[in-house]
Amino acid sequence: MLLLFSLTLSLLALVLLFLRIGDANTMRSRAQTAADAAAIAAVSVMKDEAAEGLYTGGYVMARWDPVTGERRAEEYAEANGAVLTDIRASDDSMGLYGHTVRVEVRGSACQAELADDGSQHWNDTACDDEGEAEHVGNAAAIATLELPEECNGWFVGETKSCDGVAINSLAAARSVIDVTLTDKEGEYLFNGTPYEEPSPSVSPPAEPSTSP
Repeated sequence: MLLLFSLTLSLLALVLLFLRIGDANTMRSRAQTAADAAAIAAVSVMKDEAAEGLYTGGYVMARWDPVTGERRAEEYAEANGAVLTDIRASDDSMGLYGHTVRVEVRGSACQAELADDGSQHWNDTACDDEGEAEHVGNAAAIATLELPEECNGWFVGETKSCDGVAINSLAAARSVIDVTLTDKEGEYLFNGTPYEEPSPSVSPPAEPSTSP
């Protein structure tokens, strides 16, 4: 009888252990979903700007806006049960555009170590103010803006098109610009330097001839 009781307790402990492990995995999965959503949302701000520029002016000059981008990432992280903890932009163009954004989020649920006196319920995921509970589900994600590879028709009278799609509406412009998740940041961190059109080269005036 005592042996049966001991086996029952051991089995119950194993069940609770697997349940807590399962909860932790669920929290991590939710945090990753929140990170993916936050990264895509942050880059989508630039997609909107790029599509507007492509449709109205023909130029895709979207650049990372730290204020708007971070606010959008925070909103989507929170909507998916997480908190944005870090965000940065980068690119492969000397840091001028910031078309690739990496975010880090923290899950809003915690798992505290079970107390011997039973005061901590095994399924309690509330985070206390004293920092004794461990946040479970930290995650990171990287999203990047993919612009059309080939655009034509910039001259007056020509039909503007990108990658074979006629850019005759804002929706068409948006369709040729993608936001995708990736596993690699850009080579250069976004430096925030205002973009300036290169000034046209001017040849120095010719020196007066001294020959007779």
